[in-house]
Amino acid sequence: MKNYIAFIASFVMLMPVLQVGSGMLLTMLYEPGLTEEVGTLGSTVTFGESTYMLPLVVAMLAATISFFISKRLS
Repeated sequence: MKNYIAFIASFVMLMPVLQVGSGMLLTMLYEPGLTEEVGTLGSTVTFGESTYMLPLVVAMLAATISFFISKRLS
């Protein structure tokens, strides 16, 4: 039970920290691209590509770190 509580507590603390960190990194690396003519910008909206790989990697990293923290505490 102690390992479970240590895992959940460390995961809950690490996940938001890693999400904010990855969000800051993505914000710093963002480069807007104007590929259309200026006259047509008001009529169309183009959204960027979406990927689910980065949140999955962040969650796996948080779970791995939490696992090793709970093992160290036992």
